[in-house]
Amino acid sequence: MYAVYRQAHPPTAIEFSVYCNFFSTDEKNLVVAGTSQLYVYRLIHDVESGTKTEKSSDVKSRKEKLEQVASFSLFGNVMSMACVQLVAAKRDALLLSFKDAKLSVVEYDPGTHDLKTLSLHFFEEPELKDGFVQNVHIPIVRVDPENRCAVSLIYGTRLVVLPFRKDTLTDEQEGIVGEGQKSSFLPSYIIDVRELDEKLLNIIDMKFLHGYYEPTLLILYEPNQTWPGRVAVRQDTCSIVAISLNIMQKVHPVIWSLCNLPFDCTQVMPVPKPIGGVVVFAVNSLLYLNQSVPPYGVSLNSQTNGTTAFPLRVQEEVKISLDCSQSTFIASDKMVISLKGGEIYVLTLITDGMRSVRAFHFDKAAASVLTTCMMTMEPGYLFLGSRLGNSLLLKYTEKLQETLPEEGKDKEKPDEPPNKKKRADASGNWTASKAGLLDEVDEIEVYGSEAQSGTQLATFSFEVCDSILNIGPCANASMGEPAFLSEEFQNNPEPDLEVVVCSGFGKNGALSVLQRSIRPQVVTTFELPGCHDMWTVISSEKKEEAPEGDGETAEETAPETAPEEDNKKHGFLILSREDSTMILQTGQEIMELDTSGFATQGPTVYAGNIGDNKYIVQVSPMGIRLLEGVIQLHFIPVDLGSPIVQCTVADPYVVIMTAEGQVTMFVLKTDSYMGKTHRLALQKPQIHMQSRVITLCAYRDVSGMFTTENKVFSTAREEMAARPHSETETVIQDISNTVDDEEEMLYGDSNTFFSPSKEEPSRCSFTFNFNKDGSINKVEPTHWCMVVRESGVMEIYQLPEWRLVFLVKNFPVGQRVLVDSSSGQSAAQGEGKKEEVTRQGEIPLVKEVTLVSLGNRQTRPYLLVHVDQELLIYEAFPYDQQQGQNNLKVRFKKVPHNINFREKKVKLSKKEKKSEGGQGEE
Repeated sequence: MYAVYRQAHPPTAIEFSVYCNFFSTDEKNLVVAGTSQLYVYRLIHDVESGTKTEKSSDVKSRKEKLEQVASFSLFGNVMSMACVQLVAAKRDALLLSFKDAKLSVVEYDPGTHDLKTLSLHFFEEPELKDGFVQNVHIPIVRVDPENRCAVSLIYGTRLVVLPFRKDTLTDEQEGIVGEGQKSSFLPSYIIDVRELDEKLLNIIDMKFLHGYYEPTLLILYEPNQTWPGRVAVRQDTCSIVAISLNIMQKVHPVIWSLCNLPFDCTQVMPVPKPIGGVVVFAVNSLLYLNQSVPPYGVSLNSQTNGTTAFPLRVQEEVKISLDCSQSTFIASDKMVISLKGGEIYVLTLITDGMRSVRAFHFDKAAASVLTTCMMTMEPGYLFLGSRLGNSLLLKYTEKLQETLPEEGKDKEKPDEPPNKKKRADASGNWTASKAGLLDEVDEIEVYGSEAQSGTQLATFSFEVCDSILNIGPCANASMGEPAFLSEEFQNNPEPDLEVVVCSGFGKNGALSVLQRSIRPQVVTTFELPGCHDMWTVISSEKKEEAPEGDGETAEETAPETAPEEDNKKHGFLILSREDSTMILQTGQEIMELDTSGFATQGPTVYAGNIGDNKYIVQVSPMGIRLLEGVIQLHFIPVDLGSPIVQCTVADPYVVIMTAEGQVTMFVLKTDSYMGKTHRLALQKPQIHMQSRVITLCAYRDVSGMFTTENKVFSTAREEMAARPHSETETVIQDISNTVDDEEEMLYGDSNTFFSPSKEEPSRCSFTFNFNKDGSINKVEPTHWCMVVRESGVMEIYQLPEWRLVFLVKNFPVGQRVLVDSSSGQSAAQGEGKKEEVTRQGEIPLVKEVTLVSLGNRQTRPYLLVHVDQELLIYEAFPYDQQQGQNNLKVRFKKVPHNINFREKKVKLSKKEKKSEGGQGEE
């Protein structure tokens, strides 16, 4: 093993994918796993566009995107993944299996924005290994479609059955008091498959079948193995067997078996209701099997001649082989198959009657990436996960092959291939015109089709909406200096290195260049002696009537900029020196302004925009100026006993802090007071000054996440009424909320351990309101101010009332989750003063904090903290447990990163040391 192991880049290949209610029941997410990493994505329909004035025609061209909303690092490589909805759970759980025979069930925890383990299973006893010291078998996990149980195959010979409790209220009440979360699972038990049949060896694949009363597992296996060179002597060696699992009695009779299937069968795909049954993939043939229905099989190429005695028909116009293929159903009778070369086919099962398939129809739809896993997302979207190339989000559209309105069924479109024509004829009465077609579909939905005699054929078109980059598999890697590096960076003491890897496979091969930092192409360089701070501001004097942006602050310039809006461009560059300020006007060239309304005689503390980027605020140590373009509108001298050292703006609020930690706020007013149209009005906040404020940040929230209202109060009440909620649990909950502060300091966030019954509804409302429908923009902006004190306390105040809504003690130590403890704070402030002073020595000081909104339409607030020589990054997530209190319904989760924030100490060479020493002696 390694003494030190550092991962230079997280895994990017994707091997498993599920589409489930990961966060809450209101929203489905795509969960993908690759090696030791788990990523959660959300499908975004209302992607931000570049222009504001969007025509309706552009809407079609806007493509859906995947937004990564969470990622988790695991301590092992995922071998298999499935999802299950447990009874009375507010979200789906994930089953993850690991080598050699470990299974863990995990679920999202809304209190910590992390995964929590629901149960762990370990089956690596020596007696299960049958004396083998090496294990080549992958622990496959499969879940019953009705969520009644899960089955894992271990060591290739044992089936572990993990039953889930179904909703019987009496069981629930018994379990909830004593065991808490465990009540979703019944004890697991193990079936040795050789007891069912001594020939049941060499299991190739297993899946649960649809439409059975008991969970029914179909196993594809090969009792006597063969290989292509021995087919002349021994062929048709594969078999299937279906076992019905009676979980309560722990009995598992065989209800259906079939042998003498082609020797090259590779996987089975259960067909959903109403057709049922199973499609068996072999390398050179495709079979449909169902209980009490004669089997139907087709050969896909000429390799089947002489290698199998199974009755196969020749599939016209198709020459493919299905090894390494992946597939998923997009309708009950249509599946998408991705071949080993990346070709995508849509396979339609043509049925007569309800349960019998009498033909297959292949339609080659597209060529795409080499696929490792495939997942149907919401209707119309397909995810292809790949280990060998970039994973893709595809949008598919179906074009029914309808006949033209006037001509009847005899005159089909001439360019249609003959086999499609025959089938369309056979499909009988599909109405001619398009409107008729739709009515027909509606009728079928209501009444069921007449014995579904004809399956309507369709062609599909696929388009790529989004991709997830993958730099694996890396065949070779080399390190070197970049080819094009601006001269400015040439003489850096740190060598700027990049790694080039050969990644991908076959047609997905590529060269990937990995670099650690952003490398700007430098256009021009100026020497700026003595300059220690700089700002750019937007000047709106060019045309004021142009439509304004949505009022971002200077730090977060509005992203939605229409090309014609000149007033979105930065007009001035402001440079602050020790004793003066330099104003440069930007345009085709940068030139210094001699006369302007800006203060240039002393240094500048802050400059930025306010009032929908229409005005400029310039803060000097002793005053504030409000300007429009270069014209000064308003000057306020500020004397608070010490000079202003920090300023932060959240439109329309300006918050300033002096060297002694005094905090004052100004608001932009639009009234005609004293003949001015716009002015800054002073509002003195009432905040206690027991411990000095050392840094602050104002924040304008447009995500709607920062709120003090209980959005989910009513829904929570309903849920609590519906759920059998025992007295004891409520009591435990109340005690837990008054946990001692000392305890919280010692052990961190105490609330994460308690029963989750109250905390849950929060997440659902958030993801639903702000991400499902397009109402995300209608959120009224809210304004907040974060203050960090010398004692290590971080507080968030609601503006403009300056009401304390969030408080965290020992903020600089970097807890994993920041939990609000503001309730009952004001009363205890006097007593806490003494211990704060003594503790202050050990706690590092916060140098800077900032709250920024990132993500699609700025829906994801992040908090960045610079402490001593470290950078802490926190992601805000909604959390609404303490109901009725006026605190901020948010918590912050620490984001892991490997950014090195320490300044590198330059080692002196021996000569330099000597010369320094010599000078010192003189």
